Amino acid sequence: MDCCEDMEHMTEHHAHHEEHKTHGAHNAHSGHGNMGMGHGSATDFLRRFWIVTALLVPLALTNGSVAGLFHIPEFAFGKWIAFGLATIIFGFSLVFFRHAWHEIKMHAYGMMTLVSLAVGAGYLFSVASTFIPSLNDEFYLEIGTLVWVLLFGHYLEARSGAAAGVFSVWGFFLRPEIGALVMSLSTVIVVANAVSLRRINLEHAV
Repeated sequence: MDCCEDMEHMTEHHAHHEEHKTHGAHNAHSGHGNMGMGHGSATDFLRRFWIVTALLVPLALTNGSVAGLFHIPEFAFGKWIAFGLATIIFGFSLVFFRHAWHEIKMHAYGMMTLVSLAVGAGYLFSVASTFIPSLNDEFYLEIGTLVWVLLFGHYLEARSGAAAGVFSVWGFFLRPEIGALVMSLSTVIVVANAVSLRRINLEHAV
């Protein structure tokens, strides 16, 4: 009889232990899932978004293509103004790098890792191009626009968290990942067109 009681006690203890492990794993997963909102509320993302929006306007005017479209003469220190504005915008994107670092530590590489690589690589290459004129390729406006879209996407995600069921369909298309994918594709298209145009002999193109 004692043997049966001991077996039953061991079975109950094992079941309780497994339940505790499952509950702990679920909490860990939930904590990782909420990491996207852990570094800032909807208000914080909205504040970052409006600041970056204000910085994007003068940054766009330092871009040769945009300035030419509106017949605006080039600024004397245009590339240095762009460098300064883009650096400030890049500072507002550091929240994504913190998310990416969390993903790397958890060995759960996700969209934030990819976004951070794209933003970081684009910014560093643009900085190198600023100080090494022979590179002659800067993507300050593209990187700034990507950060702008990502901040707005995170704001929408944080704001609609309580009403996810109502906007679940539209929320999918407004996710930061979708915005990042669209912006990345647009950047690739712009770069490809720029490379193609450089191969055109303008004297024969008229």
